[in-house]
This record gives sequence, C-alpha cells and structure tokens, in this order.
Amino acid sequence: MGRKTKMSTVMTATTNKDFHNRVKRLQKRRKSSLTAGYLMSDNLDGYAVARVRRVERRSTLKGLVMVLALVVASKSVMVAAIGQDAYDANIARLAQGTASEKMAAFTMQADPLTSALAARIAPLLD
Repeated sequence: MGRKTKMSTVMTATTNKDFHNRVKRLQKRRKSSLTAGYLMSDNLDGYAVARVRRVERRSTLKGLVMVLALVVASKSVMVAAIGQDAYDANIARLAQGTASEKMAAFTMQADPLTSALAARIAPLLD
C-alpha cells in the first residue's frame, strides 16, 4: 500500500517542478502588479479588501499631440503679439542662418492653423 514505484517518483518530481515554476510566475506577476500600490476598501459585509491599483499607460501619441498643440499655441501667441509681417521677417532672417536655425525656421513658419488662432488671440492682447 505505501510502496512508491519509480514511475510515481518521476511524475511527482515533474509535477513538483511545474508547481514551483507556476508559483514563481504568480509571485512575479503579483509583485509587478503591486508596484502601483493598492487600495483598501470595505465590502458590504464589512471586510477590508485590498485591491490592486491599476496603472494608466500613457500614450505616446497623446504626448506627441500635446507637444504639437503647445508649439502651435506658442506660435499663435507670437504672431498675435508682434504681427504677421514682423513674424515672417524674423522667420526669413532665421532661415538664412546655420542648419539648426534653418530647421527652427521651418518648424516655426506660420501655418493656416497658427494664423487663424493668432487672429482670434490678437484682440485679447490689445
């Protein structure tokens, strides 16, 4: 009754190894999920329960759109403050400079959106 065969020992070792691998995998997943922290809340029955706080992944596209919006807004304020002709003259002078100044001039040239926003902002600056 209590005899172990060679086959059961091999299966037990394999099962034991699989079990420990699974435990390691679960502990690793739990540790990574708890890096964001946890929230304590009470259930309806009064028990305190710890829930993992979800991490919001920030989108690269969202950041890129925000940077683009900031550049357009700053260009619009500059055009509204000094006027379209003076702004274009400054960009033309910048375009005659070094390679980095030429890149800046290309980036800072007024586009239709910048001009439209500048027209709306100009009355606010007067």
